[in-house]
Amino acid sequence: MRTGLLLPFLLTLLLSLAASAQGPGGEPAFDGQIQEWESVLERAEQQLRQPMDASPVVEDELKQELRAVLSAAEHRQNEAESRLAPLQEQLNSLGEPPAEGDPPENPEIRQTRQDLNQRISTIEARVRQAALVRVRANEFLQEIASRERQRLQEEVLERTPSPLWPGVWQQAVQDAVEVLSGIWDAPFDWASEIAQFGRQGALPYLYLFGIPAVAFLLGWPIRHWLSKRFGRDLEEEDPGYSRRVVAAIADGLARAVIPSLAIGIAIGILYFQEILTGYFATLLYILAAAVTGFILVSGLARAVLSPRRPHWRIMPVTPLGARVLYQRVFLVTAIFAGTAALQMAAIQAEAFTPELRSVFVLIDNSVMAVLLLSMLPNRYWVNPEEGFGSTGWNAGRFLLGTVVCLTPFLALVGYSRLAEFLQTRIIVTGVLIGFFFLLRLVFREALSLLLDLAYRQRTGAVSQEENRHQLTLFWAGLVIDIALLLPLAYVLLLIYGVPSTIVTLWAEQLLTGINIGEVRISLVDILLAGVVLTVGLFASGLLRRWLSERVLPNTYLDYGIRNSISSGISYIGVGMALILAIATLGISLSNLALVAGALSVGIGFGLRTVVENFVAGLLLLIERPIKVGDWVVVGENEGMVRHISVRSTEIETFDRSSVIVPNSDLIALPVTNWTHKNRIARIIIPLRLYYGEDARKVQQLLLDCAGRNDDVLAFPEPYVFFKAFGESALELELRCYIRETDRYLDVMTDLHFAIDDSFRENGIQMPFPQQDIYLHRSGADPRQAQPQKTAEDTQEDSNHQQQGKQHRGEISTEADSGPDRDGDAS
Repeated sequence: MRTGLLLPFLLTLLLSLAASAQGPGGEPAFDGQIQEWESVLERAEQQLRQPMDASPVVEDELKQELRAVLSAAEHRQNEAESRLAPLQEQLNSLGEPPAEGDPPENPEIRQTRQDLNQRISTIEARVRQAALVRVRANEFLQEIASRERQRLQEEVLERTPSPLWPGVWQQAVQDAVEVLSGIWDAPFDWASEIAQFGRQGALPYLYLFGIPAVAFLLGWPIRHWLSKRFGRDLEEEDPGYSRRVVAAIADGLARAVIPSLAIGIAIGILYFQEILTGYFATLLYILAAAVTGFILVSGLARAVLSPRRPHWRIMPVTPLGARVLYQRVFLVTAIFAGTAALQMAAIQAEAFTPELRSVFVLIDNSVMAVLLLSMLPNRYWVNPEEGFGSTGWNAGRFLLGTVVCLTPFLALVGYSRLAEFLQTRIIVTGVLIGFFFLLRLVFREALSLLLDLAYRQRTGAVSQEENRHQLTLFWAGLVIDIALLLPLAYVLLLIYGVPSTIVTLWAEQLLTGINIGEVRISLVDILLAGVVLTVGLFASGLLRRWLSERVLPNTYLDYGIRNSISSGISYIGVGMALILAIATLGISLSNLALVAGALSVGIGFGLRTVVENFVAGLLLLIERPIKVGDWVVVGENEGMVRHISVRSTEIETFDRSSVIVPNSDLIALPVTNWTHKNRIARIIIPLRLYYGEDARKVQQLLLDCAGRNDDVLAFPEPYVFFKAFGESALELELRCYIRETDRYLDVMTDLHFAIDDSFRENGIQMPFPQQDIYLHRSGADPRQAQPQKTAEDTQEDSNHQQQGKQHRGEISTEADSGPDRDGDAS
């Protein structure tokens, strides 16, 4: 016994020592990494104690090191936490240590318990150390971000010489002439440079002009093919919305994307060939970027607005607005690209002086303000069918117009940097939002086309399930919107001056998780849980369809049992999908059980009916007093059971209306189930015969009618029941059994027709109820005024007397009370 306990202990000790010596979680490796982290944190603390005049390059390097430390510490912490769980399980398996007064514990067990406690304590210490490193690294990164924000604020609010002074304009003109002369001299300087280094001849010029020409020649056929194959057809007068979207995409690719790619490829080849050098290379790169931006924005605006062909437009604006807006977008993009290129050229030449900036920004912002304000009138945007013109839209236009009008005045009083910051951000924001809506439109339309195609392949025609189609499109579109909004928000935060460090920390916290108390909320976990739940529900639906359509129909089980089996497996699949999704979120099932237990009382009172119906639904699926396909009668409702869910049961009546019955009613109230054990049903057809008819002959005729019907069972065999000698007729009943309850009304109708035909052929007549009604005038004595019979009545009474079997029921209606007909007859 002692040897059996000692051997596992020695093996565990050896494995733990080996893991600590060479594994990633071993003490030497972890201690060495802790020292590296501490050195980085100490250097960061010393750097941040210095004034804010530190180089941004040094801060960028420090940010990268801190991010690396943060990532490594998080990895170490997660790794250590994952090692704690199995050790804690091993410790729990040993049970509680003996209390005072109990017999002593086995020495090997005691030693194992001490070793496990020591290892758990060591790993918990590492978790705390890694968590402390992460906290300190986050603090330093936030301090760096605070410095960046303060530096940006000081830069934006820095004042420049006001253009109100004439000397500022004179100096600005001199600086502008110097910048333009430098731009003019750049190609000649480049030519002199390549000649100086012995690269004479036409080869550099061939590269400079030939590569863009080749890129243009290669891109032109693709552009032409796209426009011809998918673009706008002049002969098509009323294209559908999907066709317009496809044409807009093709036009945007042909006019914007392909030329931009050609320019980028050409510049990339020139860059890697090292043909361009010096200031001339910088100018060409700036020019290429400006031209690319202009082509992209103007080309996509033309594709979306379609100013010359209104019936191909996909942007919800008025026809006048489409033409005016495209002109304004073209001008704004051209001016913005040109001024940005000139400004970057001046900055690269170190000639963008404060005076030049002040005058340049004033002119640029004034022209841009006029163009932007000319795009805001509501007559260009109002389209009642698309929802423009609302209060929020008008408020946004007013706020935007106010900021645009303010920028020239800011530049005039010396805040040119602030004016430039506001106006450029407005323009860039408009471009990004336009790209967002364009991508959103393209993805949503593509999704709609794919869904239509999937439904068409499944049903052979466009799906009629509009609600399901719209629901799928809504949720998929919501996912698309979120996927596009997140990067848009990230970029907008960056361009509006939020430090990249803060944005990166926010993004990391959003993705990796935020601790709120003991709960950790992570966007990645939420998305993964959503994916797991969706995949689980989809797999459960596939399994249910596979069982109900492929497997169970090939068994001898009836339809109700097959439905119960497939429904039960579907419920199990949904439950497993929910459990997996909850586990993916990181929520402990034990904690969930505690919460469920705490809420059980409230659920029992507040949701008593729901829980009762749920339990009743499970009982219906297990006990199966009714099942799908049964013919049931519940109260005043009669019909076929079409679906049994966890809360209610759907009964389809014979007039095709659906009655939703709570499951608890089906358990607690009497229910008539015509097809509970089997689908055999009995048909009873009552008949009345004149006294004197041959009852035996009628019996045989009825049995022959039942025997000729294919739906009537031979066993149990049909029979005729002589019910009674009635007041005015002989009363008989034909009783027979049919094999299928669903044929009940059809078989009864067929038997009625067959009996009527047989009686007509054999001269059998059935009487109808006869009544005599006597009317007496007011004031007359009914005992003295006897009714006078007609000749027909006398002949009928004579016939009945001869037969001796026909009786007549008579009713006397009198104004005054008097004796009945028997008294009158006497």
